Amino acid sequence: MRATTWAKLLRNTFGQYLATGVSVLTGLALVPFTVRHIGLASFGLWALVNGLFGTMGLLDAGLAPTLTKKSAELLAKNDEVALSETASRILTLYFVAGGLAFIILCALAIFAREVFHVPSDSIHTFRLVLLIVALQLAVSFPFSTWSGIVAGLQDYHISSAIGVVVNLAKFILTVILLKLGFGLISLIWLGLAATCVGGLAYIIWVKHRLPSLLLKPSARYLNQIGELTRFSGSMFIWGVAGRVVMESDRIIIGVFLPMTSVGVYEIGLRICNYSRSVLYPVFTFLPAASDLSARNETERLQRLYLVGTKYFGLFYAFVACGLFLFGRQFINLWMGPGFDTSIVILFVLLIGNIYQSQNVVAHVLLPGMGRLRVFTWVMVAYPILNLTLSLIFIRAWGLIGVATATTATYFLAETVFMYFIARIFELKISKILMSCHLPIVAILIPAVVVSLYFRAIVAQQSWLGLSAGVALFSACFAGALFTYGVSGAERDRIRAAAAKLILRPA
Repeated sequence: MRATTWAKLLRNTFGQYLATGVSVLTGLALVPFTVRHIGLASFGLWALVNGLFGTMGLLDAGLAPTLTKKSAELLAKNDEVALSETASRILTLYFVAGGLAFIILCALAIFAREVFHVPSDSIHTFRLVLLIVALQLAVSFPFSTWSGIVAGLQDYHISSAIGVVVNLAKFILTVILLKLGFGLISLIWLGLAATCVGGLAYIIWVKHRLPSLLLKPSARYLNQIGELTRFSGSMFIWGVAGRVVMESDRIIIGVFLPMTSVGVYEIGLRICNYSRSVLYPVFTFLPAASDLSARNETERLQRLYLVGTKYFGLFYAFVACGLFLFGRQFINLWMGPGFDTSIVILFVLLIGNIYQSQNVVAHVLLPGMGRLRVFTWVMVAYPILNLTLSLIFIRAWGLIGVATATTATYFLAETVFMYFIARIFELKISKILMSCHLPIVAILIPAVVVSLYFRAIVAQQSWLGLSAGVALFSACFAGALFTYGVSGAERDRIRAAAAKLILRPA
């Protein structure tokens, strides 16, 4: 496989942004449409099931990033035989994980009345939904083997294309099903079908790129996974931290509060999660870090950290500031009145996400480089802090307390992590602040000031007024970015990478 290039990273990043953009837009369009057709209580039930689906991802046990890292390393060495062995081992483990997920969700379906605050008239629907999702998990885990190999190939443009097609198809079919009068169950079946179609597309692409690759799941691999343990163990802890922070809120609320509370929380959480889509392309750096680390290119890794931290932090700060400025108006226009609590939840979660965004590049680069000790300990702290604080704060402040617990977790864990990141990359904190944080603030200040003035003199209680405010904010941001936010050297590298991408795809 060819070495990592800036052109390849640019292609993958833009591809991921396209896919996440389509996902966000379709999701934003579907939420109010879905709530109107199935009701807030059923929407809360759907959100709870999505949280359970995400939590079952813990059974991945770090296998997905492990496969991405290992396949990138083995492809860099042109060792497809070893890749076949490694992927077959992970495929075997995925079959086991899928079976366990199926059993766990079936058990939850049986005891759903005792575990969750589900209304009596919805318990049958909830159980049926859990059974369908159990089947979806059972098939989605094995498919993850092929998506992991695609990531190792750094063919994220293919992953993006598959994601765009599947999301658009789900969007169209969801609208049709709800318009025809079908309810929540039809949406769950649609999710299962989308998982199968996407998985088959990954298999077809891997067969095209690596025709000699042969995967054979076998029970003998269950006794031969020792070499994967160290890295996948750390990735499992990473997965636990992410799942707990991103998914456990819904489950805790579903246990302690009525199902409508899950729906109210979901509105703020979903917009915040959509804002995090700006950060998702950072995962394209994992195979790149493995590739560069295998080639001992330490200077390029340090540069990748600084450039990535600056631009991913900048783009997330842009989105988050836009939501602080216009989020209240957007939710009022999007969902209608009655969601003031959702707005507060959104703002509280955004504060924590802004703080955490400064370290997301390091979260991906360190595992790719094999620097796992500090990373693992920070990830161990995440679920402990988040669950402890959530259980304490929900009793004191309800839904707002759950959001506050998540934000407090980000501040505590990431502050400690920042110190060790600087040591690992042999950088002073002041260097990171000057290279990454100060430019972000300098670029955003003009856009924020102009937008605050605009908001003070122009009514935005219409889609036209809101759109004008967002357009002005975006234009000021873009003007500052291209005027003084990009250095001459960075501009030259972007131009060169773009030219290679257009004239000779990497």
